[in-house]
Amino acid sequence: MKAKNGKNNRLKLKRRHPNDGKPVNSSKINGFIVDAQKRIEGANYDLRKDLLSYDEVIDLQRKMVYKERDRLLNHDELGISSEKILFEVAERTFREAKDDLEQEELYERQKELLGGTKFPYSFDQVTLMDTREIGEKIVEWHRTQRQKFPADTINLIEKEVYLNLMDQMWVVHLDEMVQLREGIHLRAYGQQNPLVMYQKEGAHLFEKFQEDYHFFFAHALLELDPEGLVMG
Repeated sequence: MKAKNGKNNRLKLKRRHPNDGKPVNSSKINGFIVDAQKRIEGANYDLRKDLLSYDEVIDLQRKMVYKERDRLLNHDELGISSEKILFEVAERTFREAKDDLEQEELYERQKELLGGTKFPYSFDQVTLMDTREIGEKIVEWHRTQRQKFPADTINLIEKEVYLNLMDQMWVVHLDEMVQLREGIHLRAYGQQNPLVMYQKEGAHLFEKFQEDYHFFFAHALLELDPEGLVMG
């Protein structure tokens, strides 16, 4: 009985794994290899595509900055553009706060904007004005100060200050974008796509970059002293 059972088991094994000397059918193995290669190539393509997309975010921002630089370099004066920036900065800086925390931040920003300037209104007087009036007063005063400079001189000063601030703060912005890209995968959670997060946060950083160099440009304009320049 034992011998018979052993024989039956050997027959079953032979049927399952025939040892007839023929090579194993390679078509299935080749199919597995092809499928694996496709998956790997697809993953590599997605990786390259994502890397390209990350680079495209910076490229788009760089094109916008260079376009702005070219626009300024091709104009003899900023004039109206300076006044527009001054008004917009004043509106953002003296806007109504959403809460106490933002109010404290805006208060510090307001003092920073007007501090060290010869703006003819005290800070207490300014805080009693509405946002639009503050913007109009700042633009009006800058226009008056601007007329005290020789035209060529003020145009050159405004252009150089603007471009220098843009270039300096663009370098800072690029560093922030590099840090964002390096850390974005660590902060990804749930079903959120790291690339989408990078695009959104990168756009926010770019907006902040623009607001910051406009702010410091506005402050620099308010610091201009035609009398000091003539005396020097």
